[in-house]
Amino acid sequence: MNRPHVVGQPTTSKHFKHGIDRIGDLLAPTLGPTGGHIASQRDSGMKVELLDDAATIVRRILSIGSAQDDIGAMVMRNLIWRVAQRAGDGGATAAVLARAFFNEGLRLVAAGVNPVRLERGVNRAIKQTLELLKQQARPAEDEDMLASVARTITKENDMSAMLGEMSYLLGPDAFVMVEKYVAPYLEREYINGAHYKSKISSMYFYSDPQRKRAVVTAPAVAVVDGKVTEANQALALMEGAIKVGAKSLVIVAQDVTGAA
Repeated sequence: MNRPHVVGQPTTSKHFKHGIDRIGDLLAPTLGPTGGHIASQRDSGMKVELLDDAATIVRRILSIGSAQDDIGAMVMRNLIWRVAQRAGDGGATAAVLARAFFNEGLRLVAAGVNPVRLERGVNRAIKQTLELLKQQARPAEDEDMLASVARTITKENDMSAMLGEMSYLLGPDAFVMVEKYVAPYLEREYINGAHYKSKISSMYFYSDPQRKRAVVTAPAVAVVDGKVTEANQALALMEGAIKVGAKSLVIVAQDVTGAA
């Protein structure tokens, strides 16, 4: 077992750079019009995955084989994951830019440039770059443009056309549910309604356990501003549903626990 020890410069920068370069070199081939893939295999007994999504790729990485180099690699891993959470894409671009910023910054500081002034210059350049990008950006407003955007990701014409149609008809706030099928198959169904992030209180309420769905027709809907924890609370709601002639009841609450 390695004993704890303190590492100083220039060793620290060297190992940090190795970690950043390893992740940057790994993800760089996934960029560009052709978009390469990364083969991932967790262990010898599992199938090989072909991945081109930066966030998924780095989530498969727990170590690059060196505790010292892991620090830089994990910083990059965290950066890519945060970009994916915020923007949905762009992780590989962020990794390549971060690698370039770090390596050039390291070179300039080694040449005698003041790191504080360097940071100010970088921040100023970032602001100017963002303004220029906003000026050059074109909104994807019609179905064909949305399909073209989808095609850069899927590389499939039929799927891209469907995604363009869905995005155009539904808008940015719609909820899309993707279901697996036994064979490659493209179909869509549009359902009017509302969606909110929640979960079912018990798997026993599923009317279709295999697909994990609870489908009810014309139910009474009880919206509770709080938690339902007692049996008498649930009973009162069910009695109210019966009084209005409903054959089923949906309870929307902060939580349904305990005797309820």
